[in-house]
Amino acid sequence: MHNAMVERIKNRVAPFTETIAEGLAYEHMMGRPKPIGKDDDAPLLNNTMLYNERVIKVNQVLFPPGLKFKGSRMCTAIEHFEKITHEYQSKRTANIAKHGTYLVEYNFSYDCGDGRGPVDLQPRYVLLPTVRPGGLMELNGATYTVSPVLADIGYSVSRNSIFVPFRRAKLTFNRVDYRYMRDGKMEIVYVIWSTVHQEMHNRKNSDRNNRQHIESCMAHYFFCEYGVKETFKRWGGADVEIVNRADLKNYPKAKYHIYESCVTRGRHPAGDVCLVLPKEQCTSFTDMLVGGFYYVADTFPDRFVNMQYVDGRALWRTILGMMVFGDFEHVGKLTENIDNHMVGFNNYLDEMTMDDLAKANIKVKNIWQLLFHIMTELAHHFYQTNREETSMYGKQLTVLRYVMEEFNSAISLLTYSFQGRRDMVWKGTQIEDMLKKYLKLNTCIRLLTSKHNELSTVNYPGDNKIIRITSVIVPQDQARAANTHNRGLINDSSRLLDASIAEIGQYKNQPKSAPDGRSRIGTHVKLGKDGTIIRRDDCRELIDKTQERIQR
Repeated sequence: MHNAMVERIKNRVAPFTETIAEGLAYEHMMGRPKPIGKDDDAPLLNNTMLYNERVIKVNQVLFPPGLKFKGSRMCTAIEHFEKITHEYQSKRTANIAKHGTYLVEYNFSYDCGDGRGPVDLQPRYVLLPTVRPGGLMELNGATYTVSPVLADIGYSVSRNSIFVPFRRAKLTFNRVDYRYMRDGKMEIVYVIWSTVHQEMHNRKNSDRNNRQHIESCMAHYFFCEYGVKETFKRWGGADVEIVNRADLKNYPKAKYHIYESCVTRGRHPAGDVCLVLPKEQCTSFTDMLVGGFYYVADTFPDRFVNMQYVDGRALWRTILGMMVFGDFEHVGKLTENIDNHMVGFNNYLDEMTMDDLAKANIKVKNIWQLLFHIMTELAHHFYQTNREETSMYGKQLTVLRYVMEEFNSAISLLTYSFQGRRDMVWKGTQIEDMLKKYLKLNTCIRLLTSKHNELSTVNYPGDNKIIRITSVIVPQDQARAANTHNRGLINDSSRLLDASIAEIGQYKNQPKSAPDGRSRIGTHVKLGKDGTIIRRDDCRELIDKTQERIQR
């Protein structure tokens, strides 16, 4: 083709976004941001290795005292061969199918306090996937492509719930309506809950002593940490009083709101427990706390007969233990387990999650600030749908968080194992056994081809990788194979028509399985360094006016 014609075409046609055209997964996983050391020849860590190192470091606060992570390094080809052909029963075997992997060594040291100082532990070796330009990788002799996941920044809103992907756990916050009496009239309030302790899923009717099942609400967790009065004072700015019905005459109705139970009033001695708040201090947040109080008290009325214990943390922790482990567990065991659980819950909010939330203008420093923010600033998401759920703006294309999910899970399980035995004095060999249990050679690649929808086999005969390979994106709720059958396009509110699809998605390159334009990324989309989608100013007014026309 004539050079002059090529130049005219280039001047007329806007160039593709290079990161999208070449494959976002290659840059996010194999990119090397900076050398480790002062010399130019110092060894380099790619983005995947740096991500895994940060996952270990943010969890290190839950390690036993003396256990330290020293760093990681990429192994040589000879070391790689020695590990994948490890001798077993006097034989060396290996999978000869093509695998695009490299070996990484993770080093730890442990000071057991015997005066010898830190001692290096046996290193753990983990295989990580090698990604080629175009997001291509080879596993088990087949070629796969890694597609970026279009994820919300910080938190996700879906079906009147809020999902926060902590690194140590993934919590979905929901709501349930509950009623109580205020000044003699019935009021209904939202009680926000989440299944924080996964052991609750194992409880059956036989584990409950003739009571109904209730969820673990956030007000309950506040009471477990601070007690009732301190929670109202510190977080709600309210001076609550826990009084007996016979003492209500000391609180004039003109100045105070009187809260009572709708369930136990006149039926059980716990029905005499009332909460009193000054009217000028009552807010929607204090109403949620009151709702959470009676949500629990009405289910465990026998625990609220003696009013001197109602304010203390011990009562609320015992009840939480019964909800998690069953009503017939010994109280001492319940207290020990819940104390360990609360220590872990206080450390749920790690530095990586705080950074993600800060990008969404949620600046919190601990888990309690986040719960308060959810119950106040984000409470509207629990009862109404807005554009945040359907829009493709305000999101980012991410890869590492999903591809390295098994590594993150392994480190989280490791810390939970340590937290479950906080009083134990660990030996070096026991620490090595724990590391060996969770950090295995195939930890990161064993489930990639079966549980990860961001990986798909390459089945494209053409020579243009943009059309069927690098422009493919995966919606956040479809990234895990187990979630693909849960919802269809018709009943999914996040798939409603939105004007942002015209700029971010594609309308001429749609697969039959997803004809809504959201499964392909536009080739001219502007991206930040971390994959954040940036709106174009030249079409902002047109898209906003279009959205006003189609908005429900």
